[in-house]
Amino acid sequence: MQASSIRAFLGLQKTDKIDALGIFKGTICPSVRTIRARDEENQTLMNLLAAREQLIKQQTQSMNAQRAILYELGEICGEGAAKIDAATDKLKESLEENHSDAISNFRMIAEPFKANRDSLEAQIKQIDRYLKQYAKNNRTVQNLMTIPGIGVLSAVTLHAVLGNPDDFPNSRHFASFAGFAPRVSGSGGEVNVGSIPHTGNRQLKKILYMCAITRFSLQSRKASTDTEASKLTQLIENPEISNKKIVCSIANRLARVAWTIAKSGEQFDPKKCRLLG
Repeated sequence: MQASSIRAFLGLQKTDKIDALGIFKGTICPSVRTIRARDEENQTLMNLLAAREQLIKQQTQSMNAQRAILYELGEICGEGAAKIDAATDKLKESLEENHSDAISNFRMIAEPFKANRDSLEAQIKQIDRYLKQYAKNNRTVQNLMTIPGIGVLSAVTLHAVLGNPDDFPNSRHFASFAGFAPRVSGSGGEVNVGSIPHTGNRQLKKILYMCAITRFSLQSRKASTDTEASKLTQLIENPEISNKKIVCSIANRLARVAWTIAKSGEQFDPKKCRLLG
């Protein structure tokens, strides 16, 4: 059960007894939805994706730290490991030519940084190779990859986070779980649709948003050459609709289509989805 669904059964005070009583009330309330626990294979796949994200974060931190050290010594370099290595070699040669006392200290800084980056890069590539092989052997992932804008990593992430499609009553519930279902509020018979919430699965939300940006960019480039404007092209050409709102709409539709494909076991059909077709 979600923690937010139990808050309605808690009192103003907070103790272990009050929390236990609130959880008990939630378990017997028919309006509180429950889902099955993830199996070991699905849980470890999600852990693998989280480990890959952590390794990429460590790699970025290492590169930023080395770039900052170079900047303090007067050497400015651009983005990417190759430019950092080139700037490091250039500064090292400059220190050696000037017979600087800092050359030994700088070598002890540069060598561990490079070894650490190489090790992290090798581990990330190893995980990527495994994920590609996993995608080849999983039919659901192969079907998800037929959706425009969904690649190997995105399809594996969707498959891992989605788990069992039967845990979600329909596609909108999964889009809401991903964080792309807009807020709905109303009073006196009037219903207002607001912005998307900040909640949702962080990893899945990031993946879907990047896929939606890719789809939006591709459609923007071909919008002027389309003989028959699609629904997405019509939205792009509408000046009253912001690009961010269109991207969020695409991400919402991606989540819904992904749930439908995982549920039905079929591949993507552009005739049934004009927003992505």
